[in-house]
Amino acid sequence: MGLADLVRAGMALADRVTEGLQATVQMFVRTGRDSYGRPVYAATGVPVTCILTIAPRFLGPSVDGGSAIVADATLVIPRPLTLTQEDMFTLPSGESMRVLRSTALCDPDGAAYGVTVYVGR
Repeated sequence: MGLADLVRAGMALADRVTEGLQATVQMFVRTGRDSYGRPVYAATGVPVTCILTIAPRFLGPSVDGGSAIVADATLVIPRPLTLTQEDMFTLPSGESMRVLRSTALCDPDGAAYGVTVYVGR
């Protein structure tokens, strides 16, 4: 068993151990843009189980040099997930937040086994 196998097995174990602490959020995929250029989302959300932390987190200055980017919540999804920065999540509270940044969690072989998603208003 190589290091990559150990990392993936450890993540699977963490997923099972924290199952009772995980929340289910709804992910809405951007399907296009309306005539004003605003994102249009799928009518039905996809349930995603994750470790949800609702706390501000400073992500750094914006790319254009404007105000700072601060995430309102962090989602740790212990399985690979394809998403874009224009997708949106609805939290258990009913509040909808857009993806600000995401980071793939990769094993030593470079294969993704999870993703951390930072969302905000």
